[in-house]
Amino acid sequence: MDEMHKNKREYVLGVDVGGTKILLLLADKDGQTYFKKKVESSGNLNEVCNIIDDFIEESKIDVSRIEALCMGVPGEINGDGIVRLSIQLDWKDVNVTEYVQSRYRFPVYVKNDVNLSALGERWLGNGENTDHMIYISIGTGIGGAVIANGHLVEGYNHSAGEIGYMLDKSDLSKGLHNEETDFGSLERKISGKSLTDKAKELGLTSEMLFQLYGKHNEDVNKTIDNFILELSVVIANMISILNPEYVIIGGGVSVSMDKIIPIIRDKVSQISIFDTQIKRSKLGGETGAFGCVYYAFYEA
Repeated sequence: MDEMHKNKREYVLGVDVGGTKILLLLADKDGQTYFKKKVESSGNLNEVCNIIDDFIEESKIDVSRIEALCMGVPGEINGDGIVRLSIQLDWKDVNVTEYVQSRYRFPVYVKNDVNLSALGERWLGNGENTDHMIYISIGTGIGGAVIANGHLVEGYNHSAGEIGYMLDKSDLSKGLHNEETDFGSLERKISGKSLTDKAKELGLTSEMLFQLYGKHNEDVNKTIDNFILELSVVIANMISILNPEYVIIGGGVSVSMDKIIPIIRDKVSQISIFDTQIKRSKLGGETGAFGCVYYAFYEA
């Protein structure tokens, strides 16, 4: 093997698929990015593949240097890469792995987006390569992921960490329960969607709720106080079960949460007997795509 070929970097194509946007990036096994791009998407699977094709062409990379493609998808995904249900993308029992693999020669992996975000944050973000971590994603909905004893915990049906479906006594007393094709009980209380709905009632945006918190708006303060309390209780309960070193909060809503992260830390420390560091995601919107890269290089 000549020296030039031996030193040639190989890359993984990470594809983080959201309901309206897709982030694509090519990165090597050290996390160095070669090329990245975010584009609008309807979530149509054929359109997603066309976007991937255009991205590869635009990157001008020799396809032989792409070791694998890993795709992060919101929803329930089994061990064979079949999307059992994705409400955000309107996919049900879709064999995404088979469909995408038929178009490319390199291996294709399809995994839950929040699980991949946990891997990405642990690798290059505030997880600092810990063996014990909880990742909570608060975007339109809410998802969670668990790393325990150095391994991603996926569960019996690959659905571990679906904290959006958490119930409490008050939910049951009100006759509320979870439906598979709808937002979960916790999501109806503190997700990005619930915050947006509440903000609209007040003539505000969800970002403004956080900006105005602590000022002289009783409705805003009540909304965010409730958000803090609900999230803190969930975190404290997860800490009691899993004893993580870190709890990392990511997702689109987390971008607005700098002011309240210290308050959540204080609240959790009051109601939990276990010492845990609570941080906001360092990688932000790129967490899932970097998790794709990590998975393909080190977990697949």
